[in-house]
Amino acid sequence: MAYKNFSIETDSDGIAVLTWDMPGKSMNVIDLSVMEELDAIIDQMTGDEAIKGVVIASGKKAFGAGADLTMLQDMLGQFRTEQDKDKDAAAQMLFDNAYRLNVMLRKLETCGKPYVAAINGQALGGCLEICLACH
Repeated sequence: MAYKNFSIETDSDGIAVLTWDMPGKSMNVIDLSVMEELDAIIDQMTGDEAIKGVVIASGKKAFGAGADLTMLQDMLGQFRTEQDKDKDAAAQMLFDNAYRLNVMLRKLETCGKPYVAAINGQALGGCLEICLACH
């Protein structure tokens, strides 16, 4: 499977190097596409018997800058729009969107294969959380 934000190279020992390099950005940030791709990659790596471990590296000068602020603004805008219709449903939607990264990182942490974060430079916010979920 081809990914927009990540590339995967696997060596003969079964170690996959997952390089995070968002096109058109000076730093990697966590947006919806990154979360979707990383979630799929975790499933792919977990299901592949030939993969013994995964190294997550950055193709940028720093590991990552955290959450994409535009994505967060969009989530808050959705919350405000939906809040007028149904406060409880809007709050649940905001919680579910915010909690999505945590669920994915817990899956990475408990998938049964070792993950290593190769941290170069800054790892801020959710990018640090990715590193902390590694082993």
